[in-house]
Amino acid sequence: MRDTKGGHSLEGNGLSGPFVLSDDIIDQEVHNQGPGAFLLDSATNAEVFKATFVGRSDIDVNNQLHVYVGVYKRFKFVYCPSPQAAFERECNLFHDFAPNDNPAHPRRPEHSGWVCPRCKLLG
Repeated sequence: MRDTKGGHSLEGNGLSGPFVLSDDIIDQEVHNQGPGAFLLDSATNAEVFKATFVGRSDIDVNNQLHVYVGVYKRFKFVYCPSPQAAFERECNLFHDFAPNDNPAHPRRPEHSGWVCPRCKLLG
């Protein structure tokens, strides 16, 4: 399902949220340490979540979300079983939502050999 901006629906994509992007809420909602991917929204409108940035952490998604406190207002996230799975989820979210604040395709870790599952770019 696509919205009017050309992105995919946030329904049924396996991400938890949206949550307010604050240090306290991140620690409350993202309590496990591990790889993951996330979407960020600049607006505070509780009815509409517009993915304006997509990111990931290969080690600790909680820690990475704290970097964006004060820059974005809300987040959605998903834990991933491995760093490669986090990269692939980030790539899929990037292609699904084409977020305005991501000027380039997600990058893979150097020497990983991972390829985007959608466009087959090396990232």
